[in-house]
Amino acid sequence: MERYFYHGMEPYYGCFGYSIGIMINILRNEGIRTRNNVMNHYNTKFEHVCLYKKNEEYDYIEEKAMLKSARNGWIDGCFVFIISPDILAKKVKQSSTTGFDENNNPTTDLVDEWRSIGPIPNTKIEGIALPFVAINEYLNSKDNDEEILEDKKQLIELLPKLKSLAESMGIFIVDSGEKNFTDKLDEQLNYKKKRK
Repeated sequence: MERYFYHGMEPYYGCFGYSIGIMINILRNEGIRTRNNVMNHYNTKFEHVCLYKKNEEYDYIEEKAMLKSARNGWIDGCFVFIISPDILAKKVKQSSTTGFDENNNPTTDLVDEWRSIGPIPNTKIEGIALPFVAINEYLNSKDNDEEILEDKKQLIELLPKLKSLAESMGIFIVDSGEKNFTDKLDEQLNYKKKRK
């Protein structure tokens, strides 16, 4: 079964408006850049973008098992880019630790982590997923902290801009809070391919 790749972000410092701003910048500019590109470290260890793609051999039903999945911390209920399955990416070797093995190959303690080979251009971003229920709860929260109020203002201003930009680029939008949204999208992808 062919599957999308997914790159998720937690809200930066708990700020939803700021996260939406980052998504807009990624779509308007160079796409998803590697850590080296962003920080100008030029360290070959970070010439990739971390991705999730479902591991067909893994049981995702067990709640305990989800702790070993990239989907648990970075995809479900997060701000997510849905990426074409035809990018260059490699599955990361699973180990008890995250880092590099004796041959300097990357390792992860997650069962479904992949890494792109280099940055991902915005032309390979096919969709975005947003946690709509969490966004509404955040906007309706009674928190009067000055930074939170400023971020809410930014969120109200930027969310329609993100939706409009995605529409103009032919990028679909789904709810990352919907249960098993990645499985549903992967099924739709395969259904479309069969019909061609």
